[in-house]
Amino acid sequence: MLLVPGGVRNWYRLMNGSDEGLSDASMMRFAGRFSRRVRSFCKKKDIPFIRFQTGERKHEEAEKLLPVNKNFVGLFAVFVSRAPSLLWEIKQFDNGSIDIRRKKRTSLVNHYYFHIMDKEWGHITIRMCARPPFSCNVILNGHERVERHKGYRKLSATKEGNCFTSYNNGEKLTQIADTLKTNGQLEQVCQRWIYSCLWFVMDKKQQESTEIKYKFSIYQIGYSRNLLFKRGRQMDDVHQKQ
Repeated sequence: MLLVPGGVRNWYRLMNGSDEGLSDASMMRFAGRFSRRVRSFCKKKDIPFIRFQTGERKHEEAEKLLPVNKNFVGLFAVFVSRAPSLLWEIKQFDNGSIDIRRKKRTSLVNHYYFHIMDKEWGHITIRMCARPPFSCNVILNGHERVERHKGYRKLSATKEGNCFTSYNNGEKLTQIADTLKTNGQLEQVCQRWIYSCLWFVMDKKQQESTEIKYKFSIYQIGYSRNLLFKRGRQMDDVHQKQ
């Protein structure tokens, strides 16, 4: 809905009852609401809330905050950092008409990183932009889900970092990994948490009344703490030469 101009207008009407007040300023107010609710929630629940500089690496801090209780499920930390995002530009004319279009350049705005422990997937991160269209990245690791699978314990497998270094049945390990692609496992974990994060700007009633829904695209990436790539083509070129 929020990826096309007509959808933005319709969403705003459903949220507020009319077009009145639809402007760049009203879009910014959503970001303010997001910020206040997140900080208030973290303070009430005693959840770490940490600000980072743009481009600053955050995974080391997240690893320090991982829950000691292996049975913990839920939100355990929130990070905030400014990152580029394509936003909407709204112009009002004297005759009352409104023009809604994407800005030609990206803007640096606050993004919130919700660090969550999921029962099946372990540590997942949802990065959400605080301004419409509330774009998201859901970051998760299939190896962590394999490690939590009930059949994994029978394999006498050893996992070091993000690598399975030994196991007694490679075929069975592959079968467990292949379950990630069946029965909508990836979509299920995204749906399980993403609307709880969106609650910080739209409560459940507003989500239901506007019928806002996320659709997901899947990207597989390789993560290295030693090599950083700005372009996927460079990473693929290095990978293929190994």
